[in-house]
Amino acid sequence: MENHQKQLEQTVRALLEIFNSAYANFVGLAGLPVVTKEGRAAIEPVLAKHSDVLRGFRIEWLDLNIYKILQNLDGRDADTARTQVVPAITDLIGALIERYRFFLGRGVTLLFDKETRAQIVANTEFLQSIGAWEQLPDEVRKLTDGSEATVLPPALPLTDITVRSGHDEITFRPRGHLLGILSPREVPAVPNLVEALRAALAQPIGTKRLSELAAGVSSVTIIVDDQSRPTPTARMLPEVLAELFRARVPESAITILVATGMHRAPTTGELARIVPPEIAAHLRVVVHNCKDETALVEIGRARSGVPLKIHRAVAEAGLVVAIGMIAPHPYAGFTGGAKSVSPGVASLEAIVANHILNVFPSTGPGKVAGNPVQEDIAHAGRAARLAFVVNAVIGGANQVVDVLAGDPFKVTEIGFERAREIYRAPYPAKSDVAIVSCGGHPRDANLYLAVRAVKTANLVIRRDGYIVLIAGCAEETGPARFAQVMRAMPVMFEETLQEEPEHVIAAHVLKTTRTTVVSCVRPEVFQELGLRHATTVEDALQQITNELGREPSVLVITNGWTVIPERK
Repeated sequence: MENHQKQLEQTVRALLEIFNSAYANFVGLAGLPVVTKEGRAAIEPVLAKHSDVLRGFRIEWLDLNIYKILQNLDGRDADTARTQVVPAITDLIGALIERYRFFLGRGVTLLFDKETRAQIVANTEFLQSIGAWEQLPDEVRKLTDGSEATVLPPALPLTDITVRSGHDEITFRPRGHLLGILSPREVPAVPNLVEALRAALAQPIGTKRLSELAAGVSSVTIIVDDQSRPTPTARMLPEVLAELFRARVPESAITILVATGMHRAPTTGELARIVPPEIAAHLRVVVHNCKDETALVEIGRARSGVPLKIHRAVAEAGLVVAIGMIAPHPYAGFTGGAKSVSPGVASLEAIVANHILNVFPSTGPGKVAGNPVQEDIAHAGRAARLAFVVNAVIGGANQVVDVLAGDPFKVTEIGFERAREIYRAPYPAKSDVAIVSCGGHPRDANLYLAVRAVKTANLVIRRDGYIVLIAGCAEETGPARFAQVMRAMPVMFEETLQEEPEHVIAAHVLKTTRTTVVSCVRPEVFQELGLRHATTVEDALQQITNELGREPSVLVITNGWTVIPERK
């Protein structure tokens, strides 16, 4: 019985990989035409025909996930459920292909990226064995024509590797077939941050100088990053203020707004490190609270359709400026630009709606085009009239490698590519195992934060591969609510996703990967959540080797928070 249930889950995962890849690329290439009148006519009959399996999915957002489908199939024996789920998802794939062909009139290979095509090849034998292969559209089956068995590239020499874990470093030697070591490129810091700032402000990108934009305005709000970001705000703020004073903006007309998003408020000491006391003594400093409805103003609708509410200090300002940083982000592609507005100073509802978009496969580190999280951010920035940004491009050791100022969207267009040059890390093939460090404290202060590195590692392993997470986890699991959600998964997936997407998505990542945590924290902390624990990387690799019955292929990621994996 257990084997039948596992086969059912494997069936759903294999078919969802095909659909979700097609849907994500469809959205990016055709701009969501599935929600047009013609799109509804094509898709809604499929949802209705297979309502037992596809119950609860909306045509506006086809957020197919294994939890919802298995929940719909609950109570049926696995064999019966499989005979129902195969035609449901294959029909949906077929309808999506027809809509794509109608709009763009070209071959469907663009719907399936290289990774998905390789996965289809890998799943062919299994799908044939359960009778699902013949039910897939011809276009999908033809993607395997001429495919050859994967041959691993030559192995790199095995050598000692040192990575950060908490406040310390650990050194290990991988075993098996080492395919590569993924690390940010080493780039020197700017020689003088103040001089770099002044140069950027003197020659802004795509707009007038800040002093010209500020001339004659009634008020200015400067949005700054909170304590969770390594942005050198305290050193950047005086130069931005000098531009405003040059335009004769009085101190009484300037508000500094700390963009906390859904994070906790900074402590007194943290706030002093963001806004120096000598500045705070003369200007109004406000800390955003996404749950304080009295401080929020609706300025329109978010891309997701929910009301777009932002802090009153931004909505009512004569000029909106943001100081931030640019680095890879695991969901939005990159930080920087309009991200200071949303989720930075948005309402809880708007932030949740943005974070839920993380479930789409078109999100991820370095992904910008077709990324619904980034598109929602840009939409909010324009709606909030964000006029000028000063963004520091941050290197792998949190050093400032460049400073850009000017139009928010021109700055990020250049800054994102600058960051991509630093953080992109090519790898030759997917591996059996990914060994990943978060880059040390504070990024691995607890398991909840460390999940970002797991998501990155999951991009480079084969189906049913293994992840070895190196994390200090001095605060153990982190938020109590995250641990509670994780223990209750998958039961809590649906009821909690809308209100606590970050907790649910983090738990989902860990529950759907084979992750072993290497940490000095007592093993029970992780074992209670269904995770494996090892005291050393070598011990974790030995466990995996025993399970595989052979030496594994291995990739090492030295900083899973920031590296952008790119298949060669």
